[in-house]
Amino acid sequence: MEDWNQKFELPLRFKQEKVIRWEECIPSTINENHVDLWRGCPDYLPSHEFVTAIREVIRNGNVALHQYTKGSGHPRLLAVLAKLYSHLLHRDINPLDNILVCFDIYGLMTNVILSNVTNGDEVIIVQPSSDFYEYIVRMAGGISKFVPLRLKQNITTPSSSSDWKLDDLELEKVFNSKTKLIILSTPNYHVGKVYTIDELEKICSLCKKWNVVCVSDESEEFLAYNPEQFTRIASLPEMWQRTITIGSFDSTFFLKGWKIAWAYGPCNLLKNLETVHFNTVLTCPTPVQEAIASVFEKKYENMDKNKMVFADTINSLKLKKQLMFDTLREVGLNPVKSESGIFIIADVSSLERSINYEENNNFVEWLAKKAHVQAVPLCIFYQEEYKSNVTHLVRFCFNRKEDTLRLARDRLQECFNGH
Repeated sequence: MEDWNQKFELPLRFKQEKVIRWEECIPSTINENHVDLWRGCPDYLPSHEFVTAIREVIRNGNVALHQYTKGSGHPRLLAVLAKLYSHLLHRDINPLDNILVCFDIYGLMTNVILSNVTNGDEVIIVQPSSDFYEYIVRMAGGISKFVPLRLKQNITTPSSSSDWKLDDLELEKVFNSKTKLIILSTPNYHVGKVYTIDELEKICSLCKKWNVVCVSDESEEFLAYNPEQFTRIASLPEMWQRTITIGSFDSTFFLKGWKIAWAYGPCNLLKNLETVHFNTVLTCPTPVQEAIASVFEKKYENMDKNKMVFADTINSLKLKKQLMFDTLREVGLNPVKSESGIFIIADVSSLERSINYEENNNFVEWLAKKAHVQAVPLCIFYQEEYKSNVTHLVRFCFNRKEDTLRLARDRLQECFNGH
């Protein structure tokens, strides 16, 4: 008889060489006494408007709000998303044909890849990025090709996240007749980079030349500090029909547990996603979608007055960002000014030379032990062949309570006193 363990061994398509979903794997160096500056989940409660919205849904006497809703998305949420993006893209977005609501970015990326990639198809992944993308491409039978964001030539210590660039020749080389998708995040949430129109147009020209679909993770579209500089790829000439754009409620308001994101794009591409979605997830929680819709409706009404979609979120982050930036600079690190998001990258090379790591392997482990502050090495978001270029860079999160950021400042100052 066949060995039981062998018969029920994990299928090859799911096997991997390394652990994914790094954010769920708490480092052994972390304990309750550490200041957590490594994850994007805040340490404060959501704003009153979200608490009120979900409470009103629960108290609502409408029985339908506690049952299945439309598989592609709750009608009320689809309607306000269609209105929002019709305004932002200056085109008519149909809520029934052009939008799909799903479980967060992971769920949407799974749908995108599984519905478009088959054996031998190649997918370009711009890094830094989640290793989750590569895993799903492999599960679909595809092949991942990587192209890294690099620091601008002759720049050793970046001053702004705009110094991160794609090398044009490197980018061109990864495109070919087998390329099916290119996946990039804009803004890039790891380094806070907002792509310029010229950079996006280069990507677009290659997509057109090789008949490739651009999967644009724009989950932090509303976290650009100068929103007028942010360009949606689908709004560029001839790109609507070849772009799948991903947006996220979770990333915009840091309510990761609500698990709601959406994709929008042309009908033919969205139908592919829906096929996978309907035969796996089917539908997302109705009460959560109803609550989000009610908040978005109110936000949309005030959008033109604020000159931004969610000005209050950005305004609250600016103060925290400056506090984190000043702290890192004061202790002798070289922080990079972020154009978007909730992370600041710091160059630690100036201090590394004076640190005796002893039994610790790297700066991040040493920092956790000595200062009880946990950050993330940027290199974990790159393929092995590109890691050596970014080993001196560390990522710090700043969407924390001000008391938490001040505690981090005190511990870092004490740790680096005399360095």
